[in-house]
Amino acid sequence: INIQHVNITFNDRQTGQHIQLNDIHFQAPNLQTGKTSTFKTGIAFNNLQKHTSGKIGINGKITLPRDGHQYTLSKVHFSSMIKDNKGKHQLNITNIHAVIQISNALIIRPMSADLYQGHFKGAATINFNQVPAAYSLTGTINNLSAQALLKDLYSYKKFTGTGQLQFHLLTRGETKKELLQHINGNGRFTFKNGQYQGLDAAYIIRSAISLINKKTKPIDEQN
Repeated sequence: INIQHVNITFNDRQTGQHIQLNDIHFQAPNLQTGKTSTFKTGIAFNNLQKHTSGKIGINGKITLPRDGHQYTLSKVHFSSMIKDNKGKHQLNITNIHAVIQISNALIIRPMSADLYQGHFKGAATINFNQVPAAYSLTGTINNLSAQALLKDLYSYKKFTGTGQLQFHLLTRGETKKELLQHINGNGRFTFKNGQYQGLDAAYIIRSAISLINKKTKPIDEQN
């Protein structure tokens, strides 16, 4: 399969947004049932009303079923970049592994990936038997680097630390509004070794004490 240079223009009558999808491509030169093949796909987009543009790229390996409905993704890399009025935002996820089953429901289990020095494990389901469709997402993320993530998302690298996240989310609906209205679930987030680089907390405390005592601010002996 070799699809290249596809362009689509989308006009949303409800919101008045004009979106251009450019350079849509999908390449899988040796795609065969029962075998593992490499693939590469991507898309660029431009939202003129919101002054937003970007691109998404995915590449890796896929195994097609000889019979049945189970697909396997391995060593998949996802990358995205978005530009808007606030700057450039990036997101990179590597080493994605997933087993996908398609029948009356779309089931992705197990699912794992590496992201920003951390590791994700989880599962996702879309149940088409229900009207509207029901969605569930469960997962854990361990040792996520705040500095690496914030650097890519917001070009901000002064905050360090590692995060742990556990979550189970459920929702249903056909539109973005419905999905947000019906979302529920639970989660747990912990953060450790947080530090703001360039901030001398000890000096700030000494300065505050000096001001309270109406004295001159102390000189930072370390600097």
